Amino acid sequence: MAQQAHRAWTPALTTHQIRADQPHAERSRDTDLAPMDSYFDPSIPEDSDLDYWVRLAEGPGHPVYSQSSDSASNHTAQMSYDSGIADLSESWPLENALWSTGTPTASPSSALEPSEQETTLCEPAGATRAGVVVGERGGPDNKVTRELSSRQGRLQIAEDGHPRYYGATSNLHLLHNGPHAVSHLFSRSVEIHDKIAITQATLDWPGDREYEEHLIDLFFAWHNPYMNVVDSNAYYQSRQLHAAGQSTPLYSLCLTNAMLSVGAAFGSQPPPSIPDNPEEFFALRAKAYLDIELDSPTLATVQALIVLSSHEAAKVRDSRGWIYCGMAVQLISDLGLHLDPTDHRSIAETSKFDAEMTQVRANLFWTVNTLDKLWSSSCGRPSLMNLKHSVSSPSARCYRWTYVTETIPMTLPLEVDLHVAGIVHVHLAELASKVGRISDILYSGVAESIDEVQSFVRLMARELKHWKESLPPSMRLPEKPLQSQIHLPVVFELNLQYQEAVILLYRPLLLSDPQVLHISSMLTPSIARQNCFQAASDICHILTVYRRHYGLKRAHVQMVHVIMGAALIHAYLCSGFAGKEEPGAQEFLLNCLQALGEMGQTYRTAIRALEIIVLLRNNWRKAALSVCNRRQ
Repeated sequence: MAQQAHRAWTPALTTHQIRADQPHAERSRDTDLAPMDSYFDPSIPEDSDLDYWVRLAEGPGHPVYSQSSDSASNHTAQMSYDSGIADLSESWPLENALWSTGTPTASPSSALEPSEQETTLCEPAGATRAGVVVGERGGPDNKVTRELSSRQGRLQIAEDGHPRYYGATSNLHLLHNGPHAVSHLFSRSVEIHDKIAITQATLDWPGDREYEEHLIDLFFAWHNPYMNVVDSNAYYQSRQLHAAGQSTPLYSLCLTNAMLSVGAAFGSQPPPSIPDNPEEFFALRAKAYLDIELDSPTLATVQALIVLSSHEAAKVRDSRGWIYCGMAVQLISDLGLHLDPTDHRSIAETSKFDAEMTQVRANLFWTVNTLDKLWSSSCGRPSLMNLKHSVSSPSARCYRWTYVTETIPMTLPLEVDLHVAGIVHVHLAELASKVGRISDILYSGVAESIDEVQSFVRLMARELKHWKESLPPSMRLPEKPLQSQIHLPVVFELNLQYQEAVILLYRPLLLSDPQVLHISSMLTPSIARQNCFQAASDICHILTVYRRHYGLKRAHVQMVHVIMGAALIHAYLCSGFAGKEEPGAQEFLLNCLQALGEMGQTYRTAIRALEIIVLLRNNWRKAALSVCNRRQ
């Protein structure tokens, strides 16, 4: 039987010029097959090399047809086909074979008989059988052809057991092995290697449950509502599962330590076991865990990268923060977050998610998009996240804001909607997308015509106005909010971000252009200056109310860039280059400098912004005086 099976594979070996009737040991090493020996492990027995790879190439359900037209030869080949499959099944279980489609086998005997579909797969396109044209539309192999020609990838179970996205060009999307990966590679896991990594980094810490809980509360109160990086309910539930020994994609030690790092920045006396700088201590621990988690990243890894990105920005480590943002963007496609989970064509059967997980994944996608667009604007660099997606709009989360400090909690008026903290990220995602368009079109460095710039500014101005008018009443602020009016901190921050978008939109038009001055329908520099000044003034008004109720030490780090943008406008209007000085510009500039000074107690990047504004103001004033003296 084995000899017949060996002869059945003979036609497939003719390209290597090997005679099937010769013993394997007597084959010439000068044949075409000889160079391939270097690719295989020499520890594998030589006699098994050829049979193994041929069997692998042929697979079950792939009969070999003799080149001879003689009926007897065809009959022999068909008999050998059965023998070959029987021989192969003894050494290679069909349910674990690489060509397995995941369909359970009815019985061992049924596996020996080639089905109609299996035989069809081996017939050349255009061949006819029982009146059916193989390979044409509607034929038995239409499903296979459709899969091969598809341009859409799918989530697959990867080597680490987690679903990962592979596009159509990877070729890895074609083989779906159900809940089992195609291969299993060694990768580190936090559960096994965490203590070793922390000890080697000299970052051991016994822990302090009460202190950690307080820092987590600070994180959720002051940092998280702006972008909704971590869903609080999902986090606490996943933490319980992790404590019970269950694996969950929404909790990790890396994420927890990143959250502790940001929470520590908002002020809390650390226990004696913590070094002098608890922010950096927890950040270093998070980075040690991150190095392990990147072998098998999860949703919690993406969240940790977003939080660490903000931490690095606060510490004026722009390059590392930008890189962490980029890593989060890359993991979006790795985890398939850009896919619509309700589209079963792109989601494997074993990767389907319930409604809660679907919502968390969609919100995380938009959080990364928001971070990318705002980071791009803050650094003046091209946006990284330009991939096409089919994700639904972000959704509100059930979250009730709590005032958390080291002092006595403030009592908020009953009319303040505490649940609005779970909605802000939805409107911020839309605003951030507009900021991204402003950066791409007006600040990309690619020359645009005056007409194109003017047309875009007018269009975007209408979109921004519509965005502001569509805000819920609990998120709207008047142009000059009253001192007595109180809103949640995140509502103030959202409106501050809007005013910065207006400044970025009109700032390129501050320069006089002869083509614009003689066309009445164009936006002139005076109009641009007035819009910039109005937006910068509104920022100062909002900051005054924000500071009165909450102080600015715990404002989101993104507000540093917002305040810096307003301060630049006021410094410019005070320099003398803008013609007539706007009334109140000096006072507004002072307000911005004071705000940056207060935020500098928490964020080092605020100190840098303060220094830059002061230096620019002095340089601009000197330059203006020099120009004035030359004119005299």
